[in-house]
Amino acid sequence: MSDSSPRGYDRLAPWYQTIERLRFAGGLQRWRERLLDEIPPCRQVLFLGDGDGRLLKSFLDQLLNRGPTSSNLVENIRSVDFSAKMLQCQRKRIARHPLRHKVQLEHGDVLNAQWPTRQYDLIVTAFFLDCFAEPQLRRLVSQLTTALAPEGLWYVVDFTQPDRGLAKHWAGGWLAVMHAFFRWQTDLPTRRLVHADSILKSSGLEPRCFQQNRTRWITSSLYSFAEKPNASDCSRRISSE
Repeated sequence: MSDSSPRGYDRLAPWYQTIERLRFAGGLQRWRERLLDEIPPCRQVLFLGDGDGRLLKSFLDQLLNRGPTSSNLVENIRSVDFSAKMLQCQRKRIARHPLRHKVQLEHGDVLNAQWPTRQYDLIVTAFFLDCFAEPQLRRLVSQLTTALAPEGLWYVVDFTQPDRGLAKHWAGGWLAVMHAFFRWQTDLPTRRLVHADSILKSSGLEPRCFQQNRTRWITSSLYSFAEKPNASDCSRRISSE
């Protein structure tokens, strides 16, 4: 996100959840959490751009609820964000969580970060990949696929634009409004939604589990390498939400 301004995200940090709820109520958070039950136990986890940390907190809660088999297996959860203020929100949100010692919060630009090779059993990007212009996104996906373990999973939650009908125009209008708002506040480099799915597939990843909301503009997906079918496969479902 080198072309964006961290100051913009810092300004939004205290109000981010409130702004989101004004438009979506709790809808986006429900889609962040949609496939958490499908994620198997893992040792090394990477969160990117989790903002104020609501999904990170839900992930920790999920580990705790599954019992010691899952929570003890996790060795490290690395959460990287462009905004120092967003990281402060994350730190505050998990400050009293029993698994907080598993979390490493890191301030940095993901496009300029160094990623280990084949290390992460799980990469999590929720409403994050849509922040990049296509050249940036291709570069980032290329870097992260080399960091994903051979049987690892990439959990993607994001907006998408239907390709036909009234839903296409309805979603397109809202996406234009949101992109305009974030360009104004954060110098977001992109003016349109770049569909991450095709870029992920071109990097050798396939969706193993996929859910989409009724209006077809929010998706939650678990990707894995095409040659490594994962035991957590689930069928495609469209939610009435």
